[in-house]
Amino acid sequence: MARRFQEITEVYRQEIAALARSDRWTAFLRSACRNYKLPFEEQVLVHAQRPDATAVLEIERWNRQFGRWVNKGATGIAVFDRDYPGRTRLKYYFDISDTHESRLSRPVPLWQVPAEQEPDVIEALENRFGALDDKGTLEEAIVSAMENAAADNMTDYLDDLQNCRDNSLLEELDELNLSVLYRRLLENSTAYMLMCRCGLEPDEYFDPEDFSEVFNFNTPETLNALGVATRDIAESGLSAIALTVRSRQKQIRTIAQAPENEYPIDKQTETQTERSENHGTDIHDEGRYRLPDLLPPQEPETALGKYGLLRRRYLKEHRKVLFTNLLTSGRLNEHLAEIDRTARQRVEQTVTAMAQAEGVTEELKAADPMKWVGLMNNLRNAAEETVLAELIYS
Repeated sequence: MARRFQEITEVYRQEIAALARSDRWTAFLRSACRNYKLPFEEQVLVHAQRPDATAVLEIERWNRQFGRWVNKGATGIAVFDRDYPGRTRLKYYFDISDTHESRLSRPVPLWQVPAEQEPDVIEALENRFGALDDKGTLEEAIVSAMENAAADNMTDYLDDLQNCRDNSLLEELDELNLSVLYRRLLENSTAYMLMCRCGLEPDEYFDPEDFSEVFNFNTPETLNALGVATRDIAESGLSAIALTVRSRQKQIRTIAQAPENEYPIDKQTETQTERSENHGTDIHDEGRYRLPDLLPPQEPETALGKYGLLRRRYLKEHRKVLFTNLLTSGRLNEHLAEIDRTARQRVEQTVTAMAQAEGVTEELKAADPMKWVGLMNNLRNAAEETVLAELIYS
């Protein structure tokens, strides 16, 4: 096992070094978009071993969750098992193409974006990331959404990059130029991933020069910072798209399976509209009850980071009373900004304390950068999990 671990470590080192080229970076983005929920480190290893992988899971999850069995002789995709920090363990993924159905099989939710659902996807992106400057086509909407997402999260990710750019080509850049370069590359990279996963052709929209700045991320630490940020932002966008597509497909199936004597949703809406117009029973307009237009107090615009946006989504979906109270009292943005600020501070404090306790030091970083990056990612994930539970989802 130790020998195999060393082999996979070397595969990871070589792949990380190779990704600092625009053609290799975009090839990686094409691969990563299909397994966008995996951590960046695992996306790198999946791409290095099986760049054509469509959907990967461990064998137990294929069996238990989808009732699929792995083909005899199939070769697993080795990734680091970070559930055991400090130990040289691997776990293995298998692509869906390595499996076959059984009598207990359940559908694997691999989604696509049909042309007729593109307007729904554009609306979902706008709901998730705010008003879009351009949304004439799905490609334009994706680019605008990723520009908004990069702007919203830039503070957090730029801090991470600044802390690890020593000995890289980014070291000599001042903060302004570093921010401009990083933001542009994040916008392009995340948009490229979303376009690929939605079945579009990003090479018709982007030029190789749009990714040339990846050359400056020439150390494992800086490339890891870029990869983690790209993965996080793209995952947010792709999850919103997946939810929209699956919800719409479920709605279509429900209508198709409804008895003939039941109105489909669109028909019910049409009938209700006709009744309102013809018989004057629309109580919101000219009926018995006249509802006042209630507008929440104006709040100053506030740029929210990742944690503030996560908190907003949680309140809106799961704490609706609190969300409404904050909104109507004009204190929502203030609350979200405070949560965002506190969460970032607590994550950094927790990571620092855990690193000291686990012996993840600057000496280790100098001696073994790959191990340091992996351990720091693991510590940050653990710290974020705690902060999310205590501050965001409470």
